[in-house]
Amino acid sequence: MRSLKLRHQNGQLHIVPFGQVAHITNFSRDWTVVKFNIAFANGTDIELLRKTVKKIGTDMMEEPTFKPILLQPLKMQGVVDIKDSSLIVRFKFMARPKNPSLVQRMAIRRMYETLPKLGIQFATPTYPIPFSMPAAAPAPPAVLAPAAAAGEPEPPAAPPQPAKAAE
Repeated sequence: MRSLKLRHQNGQLHIVPFGQVAHITNFSRDWTVVKFNIAFANGTDIELLRKTVKKIGTDMMEEPTFKPILLQPLKMQGVVDIKDSSLIVRFKFMARPKNPSLVQRMAIRRMYETLPKLGIQFATPTYPIPFSMPAAAPAPPAVLAPAAAAGEPEPPAAPPQPAKAAE
């Protein structure tokens, strides 16, 4: 039986018999748009973040390494969510489809190096820690050994208790 085999970007192979193919769309022929999210701390200056990322994107467009790959510069799309005390911001760029992850990794690296210097902090995860206090903590036992080690005389021992007579 003749069939069409399509490999998904995550590795799955889809096999479709020719008789069942009704429509095909090829998204990877000339370009691809890569979108990714990064979490930032609450209180982040969004306008400074937007301008800084735009500058990183235009700088990358001018570099000989990325000039033939990038079709549109890296830019910030905006805040897409607020979760766990952080702002989730989406970024995107358009590139040739051969290896867009190279561009993404370099863009993230440059943001990681540049943004903290400008006071823009990435979000840090917060984990709730369950904690309960005991009702009453027992008193620690008295320790006599440190006093003797310091050269001080040991306090007198308690007098011995008389033995009980057998009944």
